[in-house]
Amino acid sequence: MTTLEIILLVLSALLLALCIVPIVKYNKTHKSVEALSDEIEEYLKSGKKIHFDTADNSFSRLHNDVADLCDALDLQRQNNQKDNIKNAQFVADVSHQLKTPLAGIRLYCEMNEAQNPTENGEKQLKLLDKTERLVYNLLRLQKLKADAYEMNFADNK
Repeated sequence: MTTLEIILLVLSALLLALCIVPIVKYNKTHKSVEALSDEIEEYLKSGKKIHFDTADNSFSRLHNDVADLCDALDLQRQNNQKDNIKNAQFVADVSHQLKTPLAGIRLYCEMNEAQNPTENGEKQLKLLDKTERLVYNLLRLQKLKADAYEMNFADNK
């Protein structure tokens, strides 16, 4: 073998090594991205926590940032649940506070109408019906907003 052939062989080996290193790095990064993607999907489906990565590289920082976001999302969900419970309790209290006086007013109007039937008594009862429906609808809307009702949606095919 001549010197030129040895130099070409060494240069070919270096060139091959320079081509293989990026391919290996790409494959490693690709596997890491797929693993993180699978962890994110698993978290979204079942709420399984994403583990923190202890390596010290930029991908590990991204991985840990995703884990931090998941923790923040869990905390936000817990706070929303607490707020919904408080809201449902408030709605129940307001419902009681509004319905009780309306029932008393209705009773008085009905007794008055039974003893003294007048056109005004009929109008009062109709207005009372409208007010009760309005209060009921507002409370129902607030309960829907607070997720106080459990909804089961089904596909009707």
